[in-house]
Amino acid sequence: MKPTILIGEKELLAHLQIEAKKITEKSAAALAKAGGEIIRVATPKVPVDTGELRSRSFNEGPLLSGETYFQVVGYEKHDRQFLDQYAVKVHEDLTARHKVGQAKYLEAGLQETAGYLGKYIQKEMK
Repeated sequence: MKPTILIGEKELLAHLQIEAKKITEKSAAALAKAGGEIIRVATPKVPVDTGELRSRSFNEGPLLSGETYFQVVGYEKHDRQFLDQYAVKVHEDLTARHKVGQAKYLEAGLQETAGYLGKYIQKEMK
């Protein structure tokens, strides 16, 4: 049996802060990799007209809002109004018939990865 080592409150808090920082850094890296995995799976589903839309994927973050980290993934990140974006129109148009790709390509990529992303992130956290 290992001996019990008593440490002071300040030392304990210092160790906890170090560990919290390590966990935060690992979480951030895992979120970024998970975002990349969503893009990897979604990209073959992106409709191809000129191929330009497929080349405009982005994986941004992790970003912090309050105490919550989040990852933003998508296609065609611009400063234009959201509803004017070509990627959004192509993604949402269920009536369009594409020779290559499909509508809801990003959503489909997320749904396809949803079954294993939790384990993927957990593995990255080790």
